[in-house]
Amino acid sequence: MIFSQNSYRVLGVFSNSGVKEIKKNISKLKAFSKIGKDVAFDYDLSFLNLAKIERTDDLLRKSENQLNLDKNKITSSIFWFADLSPIDSVALAHLIKGDISKAIDIWDKATTSKEVSLKNYSAFNNLSTLVLLNTLDDSKTDTFKKDNDSIKQIKKAIKLKNEFISSTFFNNYCESISKSTPISSDDAQEFFTHTILDLFNKNFSAKELSDLFEGFDDKLKDTLNASLTETPISNIKSHIDTASNLVEKNKKSGIKAGKQLIKNTLKDIKYLKEISSPDDFQFQSISDKLSNQILQCGIDCYKETRDDQDYLSSYEYALSIAQSEKIKD
Repeated sequence: MIFSQNSYRVLGVFSNSGVKEIKKNISKLKAFSKIGKDVAFDYDLSFLNLAKIERTDDLLRKSENQLNLDKNKITSSIFWFADLSPIDSVALAHLIKGDISKAIDIWDKATTSKEVSLKNYSAFNNLSTLVLLNTLDDSKTDTFKKDNDSIKQIKKAIKLKNEFISSTFFNNYCESISKSTPISSDDAQEFFTHTILDLFNKNFSAKELSDLFEGFDDKLKDTLNASLTETPISNIKSHIDTASNLVEKNKKSGIKAGKQLIKNTLKDIKYLKEISSPDDFQFQSISDKLSNQILQCGIDCYKETRDDQDYLSSYEYALSIAQSEKIKD
């Protein structure tokens, strides 16, 4: 869980903490573990809807190893807090005390109607992370609330994170965390997008996700939608290729292959239809390819057997998902 078991949270530090501070906490945790006692750190943030940390030896080892690589330091930090400015220090002091509203207010003033700069780039990341944490539901499984106010806050957090990662100061941030730039802005954006979508997919429907992206600028919306459609489109293409290969080897198996193709792609094409606009080129393209392959399976079988009566409903299905007039004809 990217929030509850974030390596920085497990080890009780903020993102730009030094190796000495991290090793000090690890030693303390191991010492207390030997005598069967728990350790509480300021950054447990137990007043938020985060899962209680069970700091097992395995989790401590994984968290320590995670932060041994500079790239992992950055990716983990995107979902945590860094203390990189006087603004951060004041806001984090309030957050540790449980005053979420005050911390948000301080970072809000540093970011609202302002461009990302050398003085406030960490405020953009910190505020985004806190807003996301503050919209987690009470299941303590790193899933989000879906009421209107929470959706509004989630949109705000995504916009802030996008502005931060795509800014010219992202490299400055990386150097503050890892003393190097181990990951590009594009790669960081891709990591954030895929991770946040994995979280959303736990309890958001396809339609709810599509609605969530409304209002974002075109580039961000396209990035999110591309990540959202990447897996189902890949699945459908794979099943189309499988059916095509089967029929090429044995044309008499066309009806069986076509019906299996429909079954294998039913969920993915339905999902894409729910989240795509009718004029979405990718959706139109993959729908037509699928429709055409279902049709071709039946045609190839008929050429060999002169019997496709059992396939009529499959032809009808192929017609129902076809998008272009050429395929429909």
